[in-house]
Amino acid sequence: MVVGIISSFLCYVFLVLDHYFRIINGSTLGLSLVFKILASSCFLCLGLYSFFRCKDKSDEFKKVSLLILFGLINSLLADLFLELNFYAGFLIFISAHILYFCAFSVYSKFSLKKWIFIAAFTGVFSVCDWFAPWFEFGILFPFVIFYTCVWTFVMAKAADSFKWNSIQAKLMPVGIILFGVSDILLQFNVFPQADLSKQAVSVMFIISNTFYYTAQLVVAFSISKNYLKDKPQK
Repeated sequence: MVVGIISSFLCYVFLVLDHYFRIINGSTLGLSLVFKILASSCFLCLGLYSFFRCKDKSDEFKKVSLLILFGLINSLLADLFLELNFYAGFLIFISAHILYFCAFSVYSKFSLKKWIFIAAFTGVFSVCDWFAPWFEFGILFPFVIFYTCVWTFVMAKAADSFKWNSIQAKLMPVGIILFGVSDILLQFNVFPQADLSKQAVSVMFIISNTFYYTAQLVVAFSISKNYLKDKPQK
């Protein structure tokens, strides 16, 4: 828990510094990128600590933990590449979510309810996004829909973690939900309408980053206990 608190504190400190050099000081790369990567390193370090701290890993949970760790590594790489090339960063983020999906697939099965949830959520979200007056997607709208679909698949799988008594288990889907909130808010920064003020875009970017890094820290801490050894709630 102490390591989690320290990692979170340092992460948010680095985020503040990233915001200062990126927005207030007007730097696009340079120091802002350094502090962004340092912030991302915090959730990766917490994930590594959580993995090695868990001494009673079964083969099943070890597979889950390793997939989560690789997802965290890909997320850090995506944070870097998004600053250099949008498409490269986008694809790496997709691979991170696929790794999370594979992790939850170790103990979560698909059902008709999940397929209905995926179809309904993706459809409703796509329509709402398309008619939202705050965004201008242009040719990138298909990328938004594809990413939404991937996130929804991950959420459908992660939801089964709520069945376990362990707090760590319940943190899995909470982290994925926070990802979703972060992505919605990030749209104000990536696809803003021309009449949206810079101040509004800046505030949304800060809030989005806060949700994103909180999500990664939550997911990283969730592998600190082998909850799969316990029977899920009825």
